Amino acid sequence: MMSTDLSLPVTAKTILQTHFPEIPEFRDVQVAAIATILKGQNCLCLMATGAGKSLVYQVAGIASKKVTIVMSPLIALMGQQVQILKERGLTAVSLSEFTTIKAYEELRRFPFRNGPAFLFITPERAAFDGFLEYVLTKEKENIGLIVVDESHCVSQWGYTFRPAYAGIPRFLDRVFGREGWPAVLCLTATLNPNDRREIQIMFRINMEDIAESQALLRTNLALQTEVFDDEKMKKERLQDLLSEHQGQKIIVYVHRKKSKKFGTRAMAEEFAAEGIVCRHFDADMAPDERMKVLDEFQRGEIKVIFATGAFGMGIDIPDIRVIIHYLIPESIEQYYQEVGRAGRDGEPAFGYLLYTPTNAKVRIDMIKRSAPKREDIQDTFTRKFGAKNMPIRTIHPWADLSEENAELVIWHYLEEKEVVKVVAKGPGSLNQFEPHVNQQCPEFAIYTGISKAGLILKIHHELKVPVSRIVSDIYTAYHDKRLKAIRVPEKLIFYTSPKELSNNVLEEMEAEIKQRIDARLDGFEALKNFIESRRPADEVIREHLGITRS
Repeated sequence: MMSTDLSLPVTAKTILQTHFPEIPEFRDVQVAAIATILKGQNCLCLMATGAGKSLVYQVAGIASKKVTIVMSPLIALMGQQVQILKERGLTAVSLSEFTTIKAYEELRRFPFRNGPAFLFITPERAAFDGFLEYVLTKEKENIGLIVVDESHCVSQWGYTFRPAYAGIPRFLDRVFGREGWPAVLCLTATLNPNDRREIQIMFRINMEDIAESQALLRTNLALQTEVFDDEKMKKERLQDLLSEHQGQKIIVYVHRKKSKKFGTRAMAEEFAAEGIVCRHFDADMAPDERMKVLDEFQRGEIKVIFATGAFGMGIDIPDIRVIIHYLIPESIEQYYQEVGRAGRDGEPAFGYLLYTPTNAKVRIDMIKRSAPKREDIQDTFTRKFGAKNMPIRTIHPWADLSEENAELVIWHYLEEKEVVKVVAKGPGSLNQFEPHVNQQCPEFAIYTGISKAGLILKIHHELKVPVSRIVSDIYTAYHDKRLKAIRVPEKLIFYTSPKELSNNVLEEMEAEIKQRIDARLDGFEALKNFIESRRPADEVIREHLGITRS
């Protein structure tokens, strides 16, 4: 339970009046969450979609007078937040808006020592970008708050959904030291008890530091579930709904990318051929294409989006009128998260869940297929990490580890079990850099004198200098503008294998994965039972999550 000491410093109230004059006062659990953070304690804040979670870190970040690092899953979401902060006269940068070299230039000139300021990054960049980790370590005393937005991604909807979220605590340990974390704020709309416990453990959050709203269901949302005997009837109902709500902003969640008949692209193409102004949205699209679709949807040029679950996460589009679940979600929590993206402006909005018994079989199969099996783990380790003749090895996480084949998931499990241990993150060679004109860089000259190609592992072996020292020296010279990048620096992971992938470790991993899959199947069964019971959706959500309507 949240502490009863909810007093806010006068500065926080002044910040609200100065930077957010359109907001007359704090509401709901914002006060509790901000007060907890400003006392230097980690906090889990659960508030409804659109209820003002972002204001918590914005006010707390300004009050800290330091840098706030916001980890967020979506580039478009970060871009929106940056724009909002800039319009209020604050310094804010999203690294995902830039190419690698431009992002590094932004990092070099970011005002870490002139806070408050806000830096937005993805969990993937935190997991794999060595220069980012170098800069944050260098400036760690000037960082006052870490925000883990959409923190349900740590646990919910499978370990394969944004697996880099699971590595955030290790990233914080590397940057700040295990005992040196700044305050951490985890934000989401809802969590089931198992996921809540996991996040509390991972981010060291005390029970009394959970700020949970009891008004999580908005009264302007009309929710209904509809059960059909077959897909033909369900498709006809979708057509009727799109006609009934013609001209309104609609998200249709199909939750699959590549299905030939029911994937995001296939559905969008089918209904576009019928004259509906619609597009698809999923992770297979190029980032600039996703941004374009989001922008056009926000402006109302596109009315209907066929999407996977990531679309709409945290996006500030208040006038979405309809959410249609064409494929059953994975849990009541996921359903609640997604349907809550409609009607954030307080005007009437609708949520339709269209269901056939076949949908349940499809979803169960998707859950089961998402889990790496024991043989998958052993095979990936042997193929990717099994070279015994090299004490330090490298891997390019984005090029060498397939997310689709669960190899990224397996990497995070292996790191968690210390079967692999990261020793450095950075380029594999120095040929991506050269000295600036009239700049002295003696360490670069020494290193390239050992290896003309600048191979870091060769330099390490010849000079007996730790790889981490070589990478740090190069990043220091680059940061200080004694070196310049002449091509895009690689993002490699240098790692060792301090522990064997023994049968005992495999059994541990297998048991943990099974436990996670069983929990997901149980969550899905609860949702399936609710649909087939024909009970009112809002009644079941309140009962399941223990919440009230706002």
